[in-house]
Amino acid sequence: MKYSIYNSIQGTTGGTSILYNAGSDNFVLFNSKLQPLLNKIPDALAKENTDFYKELVSAGAIISDEIDEYNQQLIKAIEAKSQEESFEIMINPTLDCNLHCWYCYENHIKDSIISPSTLVKIKNFINNTISHKPRLKTITLSFFGGEPLINFDIVSQIITFTNDACERKKIELNIVFTSNGVLLNNEMVSFFTKNDLSVTFQITLDGGREYHNKVRFSQGNVPTYDAIIENIHLLVLHKISVILRINFTKDSFESIPSILEVIMDIPIEDRDFIKIDLQQVWQDKDDSFDITVMMDTFKQNGFEVSSPLICIDNLRYPCYADKLNQMLINYNGDVYKCSARDFTPQNKKGVLTDRGEVLWTDVSPQIMIQQFHPKEACKTCNIFPLCGGGCIQKNSEVKDTGDCVLGIDEELKKEIILNRFYCYFVKNHQCNE
Repeated sequence: MKYSIYNSIQGTTGGTSILYNAGSDNFVLFNSKLQPLLNKIPDALAKENTDFYKELVSAGAIISDEIDEYNQQLIKAIEAKSQEESFEIMINPTLDCNLHCWYCYENHIKDSIISPSTLVKIKNFINNTISHKPRLKTITLSFFGGEPLINFDIVSQIITFTNDACERKKIELNIVFTSNGVLLNNEMVSFFTKNDLSVTFQITLDGGREYHNKVRFSQGNVPTYDAIIENIHLLVLHKISVILRINFTKDSFESIPSILEVIMDIPIEDRDFIKIDLQQVWQDKDDSFDITVMMDTFKQNGFEVSSPLICIDNLRYPCYADKLNQMLINYNGDVYKCSARDFTPQNKKGVLTDRGEVLWTDVSPQIMIQQFHPKEACKTCNIFPLCGGGCIQKNSEVKDTGDCVLGIDEELKKEIILNRFYCYFVKNHQCNE
């Protein structure tokens, strides 16, 4: 028997230590006085404290000598990316936008819209997906852009078509909007509620009111903060889930608590409909602040909160673009995988045919998954089963320097593990929920 390479030990106050095994995703709480036993080989530990030994074996912290843990995780990663029970169809109804955020990576295309012929292609693709995938249980219809609410008529047509097709096949349908939230109105909300649709909105704020209104305004320099907050309240009032993504820089970070002040009037029983997602703007490289303190501020007031580097479980629940059963259809019928890169001809992976089939001009998703190999540092990282080595897109863009692709150091690993402990034992659910 041997110790797992995915063990981590964290000390706590009160004489208790935490052992976390990322491979099995199990925690073992034990008296800190027992920690010196972990310096012994497993056979010696078994003789000295049988109960502790059995607990570690049960948690996956001690394993058979024959097990190749790293290859096991690679197999799990392929299985997770190749699952057949769900499919995510992302659609850009337009690349036009009513706002122009300074950090946006996209080239907006004014008056771009899904044409009648492309709409037929999209409907054919949706019908093919539902008809030809017998193991399918869930479809997620995700609207991106641009601002997807600019032409809600086309969006509602796609939703109605997909909902009818899913009902015939008894497939669960989830709908997601990535929106700035400004154009949302009562008529749209009424469409969701009267059709009993499962809808989630991801809506972004750029810090508190002052900072947000400096960088995010509509035509005529009209501030948008208050309108967005009002629409968040409208969604929660109708039991529609909101992922409130708070983008921040070193300058706006300290203004984040003021956002809490304007959502505190949401009743405690409705706060489950809001999840706070803290995201540093990618152009801002400052790392002098402690994001966990800000996370705790929201947690203490009954809100779920996450951050991409702290709340990770990417190997078991991979990035959407890494999955076999995912694709993004642009307004013009071009096909992409990743939505975090601009929708240029160079990034295009394929095109949608009249029959609703994908003609891949790049390697197919199946080959992409099989050919993916994490960087060298991943082989000895004790939280590799959580991060999975980063996404396929990011790995393809960086050289293997021997460093972590995600920039995770030992201190951040500790924060990741302790946050996971909080999710499991304080909030009593998994971090990815």
